Amino acid sequence: MCKICENILSFRKNTNITCGNLYTLDKEPAENLQSISGFIHYNYCPFVRFRIALCFYSQRHTKPGSLICFDNPEKNPYLQYWKYTSLMPDAMIDTHCHIYLPQFQTDIHPVLDRAAQAGITDIMMPAIDFGSLKQMDALGHPHIRFHKMIGIHPCDVDGSQGDSGSQAGLEEQLLEKGSAGEIIAIGETGLDYYWSREHIAAQQESLRQHCQAAKALDKPVILHNRDSTEDLLDIIGEQQDGRLRGIWHCFNGTPAQGRRALDLGLYLGIGGVVTFKNAGVDRVVADMPPDRLVLETDAPYLAPVPMRGKRNEPSYIKFTAEKLSELFDISLEETDRITTENARRLFRCQDPSFTGKVM
Repeated sequence: MCKICENILSFRKNTNITCGNLYTLDKEPAENLQSISGFIHYNYCPFVRFRIALCFYSQRHTKPGSLICFDNPEKNPYLQYWKYTSLMPDAMIDTHCHIYLPQFQTDIHPVLDRAAQAGITDIMMPAIDFGSLKQMDALGHPHIRFHKMIGIHPCDVDGSQGDSGSQAGLEEQLLEKGSAGEIIAIGETGLDYYWSREHIAAQQESLRQHCQAAKALDKPVILHNRDSTEDLLDIIGEQQDGRLRGIWHCFNGTPAQGRRALDLGLYLGIGGVVTFKNAGVDRVVADMPPDRLVLETDAPYLAPVPMRGKRNEPSYIKFTAEKLSELFDISLEETDRITTENARRLFRCQDPSFTGKVM
């Protein structure tokens, strides 16, 4: 056990480690950060481990023996950056979560607390329609950033979208609403031939307009796909001019379809389906490059095993991350690091100054 871990044990015997307490650390921590964070992860409250890790990080800027406040940015200005630093070994981003839906209305605060405790630092919220933005605005948590998207879900496309009542005005509305700095991506859009084949032409036109808006705004497009893979990839290929980037959300394609999506510049969103025993998605994902995968929940839908059949929530993303660790034979910390870096690269939110909502 390293010296700092011994120090943690020694003062923890007499002090209950909780947010807001002050502690002293007496050594330069950089070379020990990984082992200490792992030690805290497996032995103490996972919510607290971020603050301990942050204290070690901030020691690079303070003298050994300084008092560190766990929960007050005014006393420790580096605290406000704890969830963005690459030193955090198991910070995770949920790249697709409908946390604003009514299914979370009665217990949203404990749901978000569990998400923070599981290591979720950012939640990306795809829109179902333009009305979703108002629902998103009601969300807040002191330790999670919420990022909004704008778009029309394909199941909501009937050829008459938009405030003007005309599909012809959809791209203009996406450009207007999507230009706001708080909008991180365009979507979710895509194709869904499972629930209805009545408005296929309208869905395809909507997808094209979403792609065009995403390119014009230089933001990712988030793609829903159900029973429509070839048409979806054909349209992405048609729209790809070197500027289009995005995510095939809830990836469940064949190896050939996955490789085609990657060649078209897409990332693959990996959710609970990869944990389903008979889905076969795990075998396909294992053949995909880890540096093009991002984690998602699609909460409240598609909860992973062992929560399958229940309402999904952001904290369950850990089960998907564990499955990826198994498939690629790497540590959970490495899976978290890779997928988080992928999401930050795609959404261009590497920097702490990137605009998100923290309340």
